[in-house]
Amino acid sequence: MPANRLYLTLNRERPAAVLADQAQPSRATLSGNNTVGSVEGRQKEHTSINAEGLIETIFAGPSVPRHVVSLMDFSRQIVEHCCHIASMIERAPRNVYAEIAKGRCMGVMFYQQSTRTRLSFEAAMLRLGGHVIGFADPTTTRAVGFYQETLEDVVRFTGEMTDLLVLRHTETGAAKRAAYISPVPIINAGDGYGEHPTQALGDIYHIYKHFGRIDELTIGIVGHLGWRAHRSLVIGLSLFRVKLAVLEPPDLAVPAEIENLLKEREIEVNLASNIQEVIEVSDIVTTLGVYHINFDARFGDKEALALKQDIQTPEEFRISAKSVASMNRFVPIMHIGPIADHIDRDLDHLPQAHYFKEARDGVWMRAALLSSMLARRK
Repeated sequence: MPANRLYLTLNRERPAAVLADQAQPSRATLSGNNTVGSVEGRQKEHTSINAEGLIETIFAGPSVPRHVVSLMDFSRQIVEHCCHIASMIERAPRNVYAEIAKGRCMGVMFYQQSTRTRLSFEAAMLRLGGHVIGFADPTTTRAVGFYQETLEDVVRFTGEMTDLLVLRHTETGAAKRAAYISPVPIINAGDGYGEHPTQALGDIYHIYKHFGRIDELTIGIVGHLGWRAHRSLVIGLSLFRVKLAVLEPPDLAVPAEIENLLKEREIEVNLASNIQEVIEVSDIVTTLGVYHINFDARFGDKEALALKQDIQTPEEFRISAKSVASMNRFVPIMHIGPIADHIDRDLDHLPQAHYFKEARDGVWMRAALLSSMLARRK
């Protein structure tokens, strides 16, 4: 593959910091050499699951951080345990998890537009038997207009009415600000150009479901690693023994802090020059395209949020149904949405199109996070 290699892992041993996280393996490991990592094993395990068993399993594993702001706060053990809980919930009868959040209330505060993320959180909470309040449009609140209520005050007030808060904001670092003063746990649903940790966790769970492991896979990533969803995904994947094939947008490069993290964790990264190079070497590919909205744009700022109509994705960055179908092996394609012209919509009808299933797996992962956070907060 004619590509630039950032790091070549000559020593396959993990760095000391990562080994420390793995010293006591959790019940589920994503290496593929385990009962939970096989489809047969998972099916057998979930045939007799009950509500008490689910709660016991949640407490048996490592705790999710009080605030889910960044995947830098997660160890490999925690990610593995979240995947295990998500798998249990997905495969269990509905009555097993339908009362986990009974009597609990989740507040959603979305200062930035959202479709899949907000609905995924709400679907997860409702499936767990909980309630949801909040806003999807800040122009309906006192945060805009005459009062300009601060984020800190909105968080404090809403936190007193709820058991946890889900925040999406245009400002990078907003989730960290909110966590600092919130009376209840904060979940970051995307903060400017910061992170999108629950999206990454859902994607990791989707990959794990398909392959039965994360270790020893090559993950193709199309788009800037400085965009929040990709940033969180790379941070999460770097906890495992993976390789990355990256196709950065024109005139953009891997951010220095991500480059340093990957180097520290000895992750091999190949920089590709076109989409075909990525697909040829990857086990699975996720794309956000190469043009993106301004994450810092405020709600309702149509000019800042709109993509220019005359901008089209260059052919070397587009994923076509023909190129995917012509591969001599099966390479799934992921996308967190919304999808623009960087994916040929004829791909929707092929089994390689995993983005719709990916969205559903995000619900199970968010249900796992909510279950874990609420179970430990009585």
